[in-house]
Amino acid sequence: EAADGPWPQIVVDGLYVAILTDTGSFRFSNATPRAHAVAASLIERGADPEQLHREVYGASPLRAFR
Repeated sequence: EAADGPWPQIVVDGLYVAILTDTGSFRFSNATPRAHAVAASLIERGADPEQLHREVYGASPLRAFR
């Protein structure tokens, strides 16, 4: 932990998304125990893995491709 106390939600979410994308949704070899531990600490701070995954990788409406 770099700092105690509350973190702004935008920071928590941004860090979680950075780890999520850098590790290929935790599928790549860099999805180490440390990466999982940091992600877990971000979840404890309020990151919502399901929502963030949906926002990053979720399906776009068909009209977005037209």
